[in-house]
Amino acid sequence: VPETQLNVVNSSAPEAETQGEVNPTVALQPTWVSSTDSDGNLRQRIKLESDFAIGDRARLGMLFGQGFVSNVHSSIGQSEEIRDLGITGQWHPRDKLKLEGMFGVSQLGASVDGDGQPVGGAFIPVAKLQAHLTPSEIANLDLGFERSVFDLSPLIVANRVIRDQFTVHPELKLRDGWRLRALAEMGPVTSVGENNV
Repeated sequence: VPETQLNVVNSSAPEAETQGEVNPTVALQPTWVSSTDSDGNLRQRIKLESDFAIGDRARLGMLFGQGFVSNVHSSIGQSEEIRDLGITGQWHPRDKLKLEGMFGVSQLGASVDGDGQPVGGAFIPVAKLQAHLTPSEIANLDLGFERSVFDLSPLIVANRVIRDQFTVHPELKLRDGWRLRALAEMGPVTSVGENNV
């Protein structure tokens, strides 16, 4: 799946200070992600995150997002829009452990489902939790959970499909700069009257 991503990070700390500072006072991060697939589905996501330091090892902020999902091969030009609003937080209790979280809601507009039936607008609770562990200098482990609107295609969004996903992402540093990585993802995908794992 071709994907383009643009990240811009801004901080109130000077450049020299930011490189050695793990917790800048204020941070602003806009993100734009665009991807397509062989079925003609086009997904674009614009996200703006802003947070500020709470003490030396914690951060609190907000997230605003806007997403567009369309299909270039659709004869009816179906397109779906997703708006996101959430509260974000980070806690870095010690050097070998970092926790991140987001709790919010995604707003979906009125649409037509796969059976041609009208579907009203909806507010979907969403969340993202991550734990970054560094047990040694050569090993990292990321554990995560994410609940989100499954935006694979406009039809899937119209059917109100929700994905609850658990992830395990270990990494092992090898010699000469090589890294060994693995990724496991599992969780149910649900919609009205259906439940698939």
